Amino acid sequence: MRLRGKFRNINLISTYAPTKDSPDVIKDEFYDQLSQECEKAHKYDILILLGDFNLKIGKENFMAAVAGKYTLHEVMNENGKQLGQLAARHHMTIKSTCFEHKQIHKGTWMSPGTDAVNQIDHAVINKRHALSVTDVRLCCGPSCDSDHFLVKMTLRERLSDALRKQGRNRRRWNIDKLKNEENFNLYQQKIKEKNHVTEDDKKQ
Repeated sequence: MRLRGKFRNINLISTYAPTKDSPDVIKDEFYDQLSQECEKAHKYDILILLGDFNLKIGKENFMAAVAGKYTLHEVMNENGKQLGQLAARHHMTIKSTCFEHKQIHKGTWMSPGTDAVNQIDHAVINKRHALSVTDVRLCCGPSCDSDHFLVKMTLRERLSDALRKQGRNRRRWNIDKLKNEENFNLYQQKIKEKNHVTEDDKKQ
């Protein structure tokens, strides 16, 4: 999805990545395709990846360049490594691990039948516009009819007001002409004629 912004356009890519148990060929195909979609975005546009990445981001030192230090997990898995590599290749930042929240506001998915919670849904943005994201957190209240919790990202950007401005250019009626008695009588006559035609149509 591409939104028209006031100063720059916003490209949103919704993702659903293969699980950790998926064959490596499936994972490689997914990240190859995602990388191709990233390359289509204009370099001055905001590019945001959102969704279920089915991965864990850890606190390894080599991830510091593309992820924050406030992840729920200590150690990343193989899927997390692939996202880290994609983020580095396209100069992006994993913003969902960049904000210091309570643990209860980090876990995005609860394993069925257990109390184990993982942070597998993420928001990634190009570094050029990373400061536009002011917060990413879990919303515990809303029911999504899913084993995932709703994740909210706050983006400090303004959408284009071009459509609103177009509305201002609509034709305006010159009602000052109705102050003239002759024009006013002619206007009333036209209204009566139109209403008469409408009533005849209804009778038919």
